[in-house]
Amino acid sequence: MVSTPNNANVTKRDSNIELLRLVLLFMIVVHHGLTPGLRLGDMLHFSFPIIQDNDLLPACLINSFCIIGVNTFILISGYYGIKTTKSKFLNLLCQMFFYVLLFSVPVFLIQGNVGKSLSSFLLFSDSRYWFITDYMILMVLAPGINLFFEKSSSREQRLYTLALLLVSCYLGFLWHFEANVNGYTVFQFITLYSTGMYLKNNPIHLDKIPAIVIYVLCSLVITALMMFFHKTGHDSWAWIMTYYNNPVLIISAIAFFFIFKNMKIDDVRINHISSSSLAIYLFSCSALMADTLYYPFIQSAYEANGRIALLLIPVVALLISAFSILVDKLLVSRFVRFVHQKLMSISFS
Repeated sequence: MVSTPNNANVTKRDSNIELLRLVLLFMIVVHHGLTPGLRLGDMLHFSFPIIQDNDLLPACLINSFCIIGVNTFILISGYYGIKTTKSKFLNLLCQMFFYVLLFSVPVFLIQGNVGKSLSSFLLFSDSRYWFITDYMILMVLAPGINLFFEKSSSREQRLYTLALLLVSCYLGFLWHFEANVNGYTVFQFITLYSTGMYLKNNPIHLDKIPAIVIYVLCSLVITALMMFFHKTGHDSWAWIMTYYNNPVLIISAIAFFFIFKNMKIDDVRINHISSSSLAIYLFSCSALMADTLYYPFIQSAYEANGRIALLLIPVVALLISAFSILVDKLLVSRFVRFVHQKLMSISFS
């Protein structure tokens, strides 16, 4: 079975959290449709925009509601804890390898870019999947973080978590400290993972309705700030509002997590589907899907239909998510399972 990074046996997990994983991966695909797809960042930061100025508000609004995907995913990992094993590490490595082999390398070969085809197999140094590489580093560090939270007092946990948030949100977000300039870093993963563990180990709870209100308000605040900075000629700060270490985005991610945490769902079908949730990210970011299908299609649709294409992005993202799971269940998981079993049978002693 192809697992999500955090758990190889999803049947032991609550279906509401497994549903949340699926929703988060869908939101990431929507976010990618707007940012690299329609180059939302170019509109706010550089030149050669695709999105017209009068469509910027709905584009920023959709993006603000969906951009919490990565933060919330890592928060889940911290709340439930990563149990790092050789099997899980190899499983992730196999998944990356086969998605590169099947859905990126052939595209580069057809384009005649042999060098890019070969370098694609350098999964940690030339990978399209920065999220997975950073997550695997987090897996290596997780046992030490877990041990700290097991042995430390509530006060020590609070000081440690606040220190990480201070570095990420104050030094990193406001002052661009090199350890975590934009939140696309291992340090951000450590911060969110530790925040999740702190929420688990201490009596902190947020009811469903307040969580919804906070999530909606945070998303609206991000949109308002982006539009304000854009209208006042500070486009670089408009884009900085989307950095993952923005404290408003972290609060939004926590609230979104508690929305699903408060749900009571027990459905083995959701658990079964969710075991392939990571395939949504791996397939949607492959060269085949992202570079040759998804982004060009969204760009063409926008050029032909304008704002209507913005509403089309969630529909296309849903279709991509469903197809990714189907591809994983019928094809990739068979390869991964076979190779994973062979690698696990090798003894290094």
